[in-house]
Amino acid sequence: MKRNLLKLTELVKVTLKKMSLVAFLALIFFTGCQKEQLNSTGKIAVMGGSSDWQYPYSFNWEDPNLNNMPYSNNNISLPWIGSGAIANVYGPDVVNDRVHNDGWELVYNLFSPTATMTDPYFILYNKYRGLMRIYFYQNSYLNSAPSTYLQDGILINTPGKLLQFAGKDIVDVLNMPTRFDKAEPVIPSGPPFAINNWFMLQYELAYDPDLTPTTSQNPPIMTFYINSINIDNVNLSGTDIGTLNGTIGSAGNGSSNLISKILGATAPTAGVLAVVGANFISDHTITDEFNTPLPAGSNNLGLANGAFEAISKGISSAISSGVSSIPGAAFNILSAIIGGSSASTQQTVSLNLSTNINLHGNITSQFKVFSADNWLPGSVKANANGQYNVQNYIPLYNLPLGVFNLSNRPTLDETTIIDNDRDDPRLYHRQNEYTVNEGSYQIIFNPAVTSIAAITNITKEIIIYAGGGYLLPPSSMRYESLGFYSNKDIGVTDYTRLSYYNDPTETAYLRISFNVVPKDGSPVSAIIKTFAVNVNRTIIDRTEPIND
Repeated sequence: MKRNLLKLTELVKVTLKKMSLVAFLALIFFTGCQKEQLNSTGKIAVMGGSSDWQYPYSFNWEDPNLNNMPYSNNNISLPWIGSGAIANVYGPDVVNDRVHNDGWELVYNLFSPTATMTDPYFILYNKYRGLMRIYFYQNSYLNSAPSTYLQDGILINTPGKLLQFAGKDIVDVLNMPTRFDKAEPVIPSGPPFAINNWFMLQYELAYDPDLTPTTSQNPPIMTFYINSINIDNVNLSGTDIGTLNGTIGSAGNGSSNLISKILGATAPTAGVLAVVGANFISDHTITDEFNTPLPAGSNNLGLANGAFEAISKGISSAISSGVSSIPGAAFNILSAIIGGSSASTQQTVSLNLSTNINLHGNITSQFKVFSADNWLPGSVKANANGQYNVQNYIPLYNLPLGVFNLSNRPTLDETTIIDNDRDDPRLYHRQNEYTVNEGSYQIIFNPAVTSIAAITNITKEIIIYAGGGYLLPPSSMRYESLGFYSNKDIGVTDYTRLSYYNDPTETAYLRISFNVVPKDGSPVSAIIKTFAVNVNRTIIDRTEPIND
């Protein structure tokens, strides 16, 4: 537990006149090993309720006249520019995507113009896209450690739906992970955890309609952490790429982080490759001296060439077609958030791609850099007196997180018609038709979003993974290809299949996409998410006896 006395001598004289010594001492502690902070008025906030609480210091992070972070000696540069900035890792579409009018809100902050603290951070959240970004600044030599990669994660201390979208390209709403852990490259130049570096951590959050505000002294806690870690070798989707070039993550439950569990495991673990930034695909395309891919789809991420080429085409098409046209027009994409930023002519992209993770490394090299506990926004409620019954910081943005979710796992009705060839029993004609049982689920949108934005162009598409045989789609069906699923094909809506000698297999999912249109004229976002389903099957066998 770290403490910051904040001019203790002068403060004691004033504060002891208003409160007991025990209550005052509680102010210099912050749960999760965090430091004392001033509120927006520059004074310690001592409130009523059963405990002492305060608001974090609020500042305008996009003020064009702001040259440094609010800090006692004014020597911490902004995250976007200068030495140690996130511009060394992310493209301008990500770095400049921080505008308040585009939906970004300040949630927590440990910076202050009158305080000096170790490893401060602040958190921004985009209310139109459901994205949370933690900007962490390391200025502690004690936490500086040799490392090959950055390891980070977010977890909540109670089961819920908040992390269902994190690390998933196909969401099963029956699963409720309590943590999402990542391993990702760090700043390419210099030691990974050199002093005076900025780090940005991004997490996609789902709306949890079951989370209700409480006046309890123990509302849900949101924790994030950063570790340094050494990984000797990286294997993704069966490809030994040696070095991790993109961010990989895995969601699950338990008290220990999942990346540590994966290290040294003999069997690969299902996970995702998390993409942040419109230039991610082009930045990881392998080309020759003439800037031509060799062969098509060559990449340094460990994805199959066909998969990488397919997703490249899908992203390029989505960006070029315009955000408002994406619902119903997206292809080769299962999970993405596109657009929503006015800071760049190029649309920003957040994307999840399935992969199998197999890491090898020396777990003893892991070093804890930082961790912090915060009350989960939207869960802390004031009592009848307008005060909070908790200690420490109240989130500046205290509304439910996430954009949407589903009430249940959707159900698809499948009708299979089998019509065997009378002359040769080895040949048969099989047609599968799917429809969505709309009464089996509901799309639930966050009221905090629908009060400030319209949800438009809601599109539902049945996605079919073909497991064998031949796919004969009708003209009304769009054909897609996602090679990272064992090179299986993907079809949308009803189709006819012709297969020989073997019983064809297939798996169905439901893809939902829509636009979020802010009422104040801010840029439009497109959200694409694919869900696991239940299937009700009906078989109609029209096979007739063979005539001798």
